[in-house]
Parts: sequence; C-alpha cells; structure tokens
Amino acid sequence: AHTIEQEADTLDGLVGNLLDMSRLRAGAMTLHSEPNSLEEVAGDATARSFQRTQQGRIRLDFPPDLPLVSFDYGLLLQVLMNLIDNALRYEPAATQIILRGQMAGATEAQLCVINHGENIVDDERQRIMEPFYHGKGGKIGLGLAIANGIVEAHQGQLRVEDTPGGGVTFIIALPTFSSSTTEANPK
Repeated sequence: AHTIEQEADTLDGLVGNLLDMSRLRAGAMTLHSEPNSLEEVAGDATARSFQRTQQGRIRLDFPPDLPLVSFDYGLLLQVLMNLIDNALRYEPAATQIILRGQMAGATEAQLCVINHGENIVDDERQRIMEPFYHGKGGKIGLGLAIANGIVEAHQGQLRVEDTPGGGVTFIIALPTFSSSTTEANPK
C-alpha cells in the first residue's frame, strides 16, 4: 500500500508538471505578483522540504536589509521546491544546501540555491533547463524547465554557476524595479 501511494504521488507530480509546462508554453500562466519577502518564501520552502525529508540540510543566509520583491508567492515557492529537490539529490550528506538572498546592483534581487555536490559542465547548463532533458543516469525531468519558465514569466532569469569548491549554484534573479509589479502574462 505504501509503494502504491508513493507511485501515485510520483504520477500526480508528473501530471502536474506536464500541465504547468503546457500552461507556460501556451502563455496561459497568470501571475499574481505582489511585494513579498524572498527570505519568507525561502523559509517556507525549507520547512516544506523538512516535512517531506525529515532532514535539516538547508541553511538560510539573508541580510536584514533585503528589499521586498514583486512575485507570485505560490509560483516562486514551486520554483524553489524544484531547485531544492534537485539540490538534495546531489548534496553530500555531510554538508548543507544554502539558500542565500542578495542584491546585484540596485535593480536585481537574487535568491541563490547553493549546492556542494557535482559540477555541471558548461555545455549542459542550458540543456538541463529543456523539458525532458536526459540527465546523468538517464533521469528525465521537467522541474528545471518549469522553474526556468516561471522565473522568465516574472521577467527574471534562472542562471547556473559553479559553487566555489565544487557544486552548482542556481540563481533566481528578479527585477526590483516597478515594471516587475504588473500582473503579466508574457508571451
């Protein structure tokens, strides 16, 4: 019964991801953006991850003066959950994933998901964001493609960089200027 429940959850997640990808491609995903705290959404994602895994493997690192950013809370939470799930697969057991908030200049807030596992070679960095990309070990995924689409719908970017000392850092870069506050349905 437990195995059936797990497989049903996996199937439900896959169908949900397929629907999200369809909405993104059709330009039918509506954003309900409002000023929110990146630290709050990171804390919520951390708590949800702990509930699922029972592992305290995420550390938050936010400055006290990080400004509010306009985003759809539920969609950005979904992006973070996808990135955290991926990071937990590759994070060495003795280390922690770091969720870091920071500013890059005056008009870009960043939420970084820092992993200390394996690096991703340069030519794969964009390909991992493609739907159904076959990753290492034959894994097929939609999570990063959906995350990238949601961030782009917010007029932001999802970037991949090396973590100093080894690993991968995913950077969610969101604009802080007022044009990011419109309820957009970019195509």
